[in-house]
Amino acid sequence: MATSITPITPQPIGPKGPNSLAYLPGEGGLAVASSDQGQLNLFRLMQALKRFKWLILGLTVAGLVGGVMATRYISPSYSVGATIWIETPGGGPDRGGPIQGDRLLRARAYVDLLRTYSVLDPVVRERKLYLSAFRGPDSALFRNFDLDPRFLPGEYEFTIDEAGRAWNLKHRKYLVTEEGAIGDSVGRRMGFRWVPRPARGAYGRTIRFNVATPREASGRLSSRLETGLREETFLRIEYSDPSPHEAAGTLNALISRYVDEAAKQKREKLT
Repeated sequence: MATSITPITPQPIGPKGPNSLAYLPGEGGLAVASSDQGQLNLFRLMQALKRFKWLILGLTVAGLVGGVMATRYISPSYSVGATIWIETPGGGPDRGGPIQGDRLLRARAYVDLLRTYSVLDPVVRERKLYLSAFRGPDSALFRNFDLDPRFLPGEYEFTIDEAGRAWNLKHRKYLVTEEGAIGDSVGRRMGFRWVPRPARGAYGRTIRFNVATPREASGRLSSRLETGLREETFLRIEYSDPSPHEAAGTLNALISRYVDEAAKQKREKLT
């Protein structure tokens, strides 16, 4: 006697709907058959945000505080660059550059000449890089500041009385002081040539500034220079400074002095 077996088709369990449970053949059991996966993903995202809300808030606050601290206490640095074309030996008259190279100045000598004190010292004195207060909120007070051949470097305090009639200059280390009336020369005992014209905003204030030796300032200037020679024809110079205008002015003065010194040495060699 033959026996027949009729297959039974599984029926959905529970009410029909967008998130109803159903038996999916070949999938290993029950699963959620959703017709709106976007709503489910959004629900999971909201649950994750709700669960880690304090961590997210803490990271956000830390990022804001770090950004504020960076803008207030980290000084920006601006970099400017220039390229000097050096005429190589054998160049024709149509290849003239600002510096005519020959056996006097070979490839590496161009870079070494830039860092000599005969180039750096005049730039330091012209740009007053030895004076810290020459740049900043009180720079107008030091516009006519200059040095004698012999002077006393160090940190100073310059005080103007509230009436704007008298001043006092004091060396912070050696306690050398000098006093006078507004309009008189300041710092003659220290080797300064300086007649400040203070504005009313400077009355009753004490201004601190530092005077370094030009040789020391030349060393700092050299440390900020980056040089490179490409194909023994182009000398690349880069200089960085907290002020973009001062960086451009210092580099222009340095290039001008460098070209003049190279031409001077070549004339002496030919002579």
